[in-house]
Amino acid sequence: MVYLLRRGKGALRRKAHLCLHDPRTGQPDMKPLCGINQPFNMTSNVPWGCATCKNCRKAAASPR
Repeated sequence: MVYLLRRGKGALRRKAHLCLHDPRTGQPDMKPLCGINQPFNMTSNVPWGCATCKNCRKAAASPR
């Protein structure tokens, strides 16, 4: 599971979003599962103490 985060002032107040992957390469494509349009500048394998977005968790749990 890969998390999308934004570094900078207030980073610990923000939510961590789950990341989509490019099926051809397996690399993260910097797009969250919930579909919001925000700029992200960091991916991580751990959420760094931030809460995870509830919409991303629901999207990951639902069958596709």
